Amino acid sequence: MWLVQAQAGVCQDRLQQQQTVNSPLLQWERKSAQIMSWRLVMDRAQRKIVSTCLGNRWQCDQNVCLIQESLLNQVQLGHFSWTAQNYSKFWGRTLEDGINYRLGTLFPEKSVENMNEIFIKHRELPISFDAREQWPQLKEFSPPDQGDCGSSWAFSTTQVAVDRLAILSKGALKVELSVQQLLDCNQHKQKGCQGGFLDRAWWYFRKMGLVSIDCYPYTSGESLCAWLQQHNIQNDTPYRISNREKDIQTEIMTNGPVQATFLVHPDFFMYSGGVYRKLHNVDGHSSSAYHSVKILGWGEELGDNDQIQKYWVCSNSWGKDWGERGLFRIVRGENHCQIESFVRIYHQLYHFVFHLIPKLSNKMPSERAAKSIPIPIHRSASYSPSMMVNSKKYLSDRPQLLDCPRCKHHGETELTYVAGLFTWVSFLVILIAGVFILPLFFLWDVEHRCENCRAWIGTYRRIGKSV
Repeated sequence: MWLVQAQAGVCQDRLQQQQTVNSPLLQWERKSAQIMSWRLVMDRAQRKIVSTCLGNRWQCDQNVCLIQESLLNQVQLGHFSWTAQNYSKFWGRTLEDGINYRLGTLFPEKSVENMNEIFIKHRELPISFDAREQWPQLKEFSPPDQGDCGSSWAFSTTQVAVDRLAILSKGALKVELSVQQLLDCNQHKQKGCQGGFLDRAWWYFRKMGLVSIDCYPYTSGESLCAWLQQHNIQNDTPYRISNREKDIQTEIMTNGPVQATFLVHPDFFMYSGGVYRKLHNVDGHSSSAYHSVKILGWGEELGDNDQIQKYWVCSNSWGKDWGERGLFRIVRGENHCQIESFVRIYHQLYHFVFHLIPKLSNKMPSERAAKSIPIPIHRSASYSPSMMVNSKKYLSDRPQLLDCPRCKHHGETELTYVAGLFTWVSFLVILIAGVFILPLFFLWDVEHRCENCRAWIGTYRRIGKSV
């Protein structure tokens, strides 16, 4: 169980069990964590002493203020599609503070960059769309504030997961997940308040699960993991949406909000409204860094020179007193600030609803209706959750008419062949004995893939028997 509201006593019991452990190793880890926390506090205190930006005055000595007077005046006096504001909560902060403590998403690893993009069959798209209007249960979740902690990687992950679970459960699951658990417990190649990878955050979410924010509240800092880890292995498949504008729109309109990574420039911190487009003089700035947010929808408005300006509607993690009540709009269709380069989601979140929260099953649609699992590839085949399909061996393999679980495309599958276990065993026997014993071609596994997005739908597993 990872959602505390499903089992009310689980959260407190686990936290108490964790606190009763008093080994020398744990004491040393706690002391080390306290030292690291003190260093972080001292580092912030030193920055406040060096940099003081009070009221409308900029006194940052040799450091650049987070709200720069020159950029603020440039936006306020110019004719731009967005407005700027001198936020009081950013006073006393340097630009370096903003990069370190207000962002926090690390550039995607090569495995994510090389991830196959999913091309989605387009629907008729409206001029504007807001996921909160389509699914009213999402209105209950307001934009959070990550505080002085580079934890946007954790906030954007939990925000998207919460929205998708609420949509899949038709409002039965409306619980905010613990960001602090991700910060404290997701430590493998992650840096906590100094940044993290989105794919590793999703990996932890799928393998371990998350409790509610009431059980494990956010403290805007790092500490020891106070949750007894429990493996909760799921076979969900990650996928990356292509950077095509219509693909992203279709995904949002079909399944809900998505997670996006974009490059933040110094002028973005002072955004207060309108459609954001970075200033020309911040291009190539050395203090630009990556940030992750949730895309809720899109729209368009009449911009300068009576031209239509398209935009994305995004939810940030800097509180409701920033931007448009915690939201911002950014140019759409131009991959502005790389906002469309790395849009991703984990599709099969229904596993967490039906397999981990059985008490709520009477409030939800049937499991079969929600899963959208493809039918077996052959009528004599048997289905298994891993989407491996076992069947007899046939002389000719033919495409099957199926619905793709990712892009929902209905059509014939494409066939690809991969060497199965018996194929490799046969090959070794041939090399050693020098004779042809088994028909290699009929031992290869047959994979069925969607003709539209190339997603893997199922596999015939060969068992090595003659035809």
